[in-house]
Amino acid sequence: MSRGLTGPRSTLNELRWRHDALEEAVIHYVHRGAPGDRAILRGEDITELGRSFITVVRDGEESMIPYHRVFRIDRAEEVIWERRGHEGQA
Repeated sequence: MSRGLTGPRSTLNELRWRHDALEEAVIHYVHRGAPGDRAILRGEDITELGRSFITVVRDGEESMIPYHRVFRIDRAEEVIWERRGHEGQA
């Protein structure tokens, strides 16, 4: 991955377009009401990387996750992007 990626959208777009590996991404995000207010989505569930939201379909349900809720992105068990202040949290 290139260094200097500025956020989750640019990181996910790089995975999609430069590495053809969006389906390998594991996205950690804040999800109120989930255990620990954290949840995980898989790149294979992403249907669109919009300007402000990630659109996913899981179990036939479409949902939109705002990029500002994403705090970490992994690929092959390696952290490839992490929001400052969330280091080491899963």
